[in-house]
Amino acid sequence: MVYYLAIDGGATKTEAIVVNDNLEVLGYSKTGPSNYHTVGMTKAMENIIKAIENASKIAKIEPIFSTACIALAAINSNLDYKSLLKNLTSINFFSKLMLIHDGEAALYSATYGNKGIIVIVGTGSLVAGYDDEGKYYRACNWGHILGDEGSGYRIGIKVLSTIMKGYDGRESIPLIAFEINKKFKIKNLDEISTLVHVKLSNEEIASLAPLAIKYAEKDEKIYNILREEANELAKCVEIIYKKIKGGDVYLTGGIILSKKNKIYVDMIKEEINKRINTNIYETRIAPVIGSLIYLMKKENITFNKNIIKNIYKEYMKIKKYYNDLNK
Repeated sequence: MVYYLAIDGGATKTEAIVVNDNLEVLGYSKTGPSNYHTVGMTKAMENIIKAIENASKIAKIEPIFSTACIALAAINSNLDYKSLLKNLTSINFFSKLMLIHDGEAALYSATYGNKGIIVIVGTGSLVAGYDDEGKYYRACNWGHILGDEGSGYRIGIKVLSTIMKGYDGRESIPLIAFEINKKFKIKNLDEISTLVHVKLSNEEIASLAPLAIKYAEKDEKIYNILREEANELAKCVEIIYKKIKGGDVYLTGGIILSKKNKIYVDMIKEEINKRINTNIYETRIAPVIGSLIYLMKKENITFNKNIIKNIYKEYMKIKKYYNDLNK
């Protein structure tokens, strides 16, 4: 029996699935983050290895794979790729390794590797696309310091910056400040600076985005922040659209898929429609399945939509089993 391994790792979690040559999902695991830019290479590798070992244990096999496809965040340059590849090949769990950017796994989950654009809006953001020749392009996804336009983090940090301007007296304090006081149990607004620089994770800052979206119709300052971020995201979509010469747009991610965020999702769609004429869909994706589809396509393993649907059902079933097991 031949076994395949697919992994998707990012800033919040690392998922792994084990599949046999009959395309049956035998194992699953979820561990901590594997974005080495944020957690460091040692911790990233620990979480990847743990994910492989746990998924193999569920599958009741030794962690020895014919082919593995590992999709990771933080592959921003050839330096990142070489560094990650060196560490991953030292694991010796697989005969053949495919290392790809996590945006490619997301794309494969939505388009099966065909022409199209994925827009992920969550804690961070990513706009990526394949052209007709399968060439990969991306934008926005340069981390919270240099990029992540339109993301929960960018919205959250801009809201906090606006509050501090109000604290200085440069402008009025937005109403949302009182909600943030309650959320983080702040006594004085100057404590926000300490929280941001010392205590709050990127995810905790990004968690302010839904609150900001809730206040968008009550406060012009907050509304304008959302509109600015939606516009920046749309610029990225336009750039990728031009590079791949067309293609449908698939919106996904935690912020996109929450009904509570409709006003912001509508803004994003409006800003995209101002720049390009294309179909825009909201869709749920499973990047770890995208990683597996990438593997299958590159290994010339025959599959179709029905096979992928069945893999997805098995994935959801074993994922529930794993989560129940680890409660």
